[in-house]
Amino acid sequence: MEAIKAYKGIVLLTRTLSNRTAGMASLTGASGADAVMDPSQEDEFRTLMSTVYTNLATAYLKVDDADKALQYSDRALREDPTQLNVKALLRQAQALRVLGRAGEARSVLAAALGAHKANDGLRTSLKEELALLVDASAPHSGGSGAATSASAGAAAGAGGAGATPAGPR
Repeated sequence: MEAIKAYKGIVLLTRTLSNRTAGMASLTGASGADAVMDPSQEDEFRTLMSTVYTNLATAYLKVDDADKALQYSDRALREDPTQLNVKALLRQAQALRVLGRAGEARSVLAAALGAHKANDGLRTSLKEELALLVDASAPHSGGSGAATSASAGAAAGAGGAGATPAGPR
C-alpha cells in the first residue's frame, strides 16, 4: 500500500505542477507557445505519467486489485505518446487474466509481443504471461481464483515496471 500512496502522490504533484505552470502563464499574460509546454516537454511529461500509471497498475496487481490495475494500465496506455508502453500492456493482460477475460488478455499480449520496444527480459515476461493463459484454459486446470491471483502477483513482480529483469527466468 505504501507504493500506491507514493505513486498517487506523484500523480497529484505532477498534475498540480502542470496546472500551476499553465496558470502562471495566464497570469503573466503569456500566450501561444509561451503559455504551454513545447511538444518535447509535453511528450516527456506524458511519458512520465505513463510510467507512473504503469507502476500503479503493478502495485494494484500485487495487492490483488485487478480492477484498479486494469484502470491504471489503461491510463498508462492513454498517456504514452509513443503508444509502445509494453510494460503497461503486460500489466493490462495480467489484470484481464485475473478478471477472467482471457481472450482480451491474449489479444493484448499479441500486440505487446509485436511491439519493437520489448527487450528480451520483457519478452520473457510476456511469454510467461501467455503461458499462464494457456495453462488456465487447459482442461486439467482447476482455475481457482486464489491461484490465479497469486500467479498474477508473481508475474507482476517479475520484470516490474521501472526495473530491468535480472537474468533469465
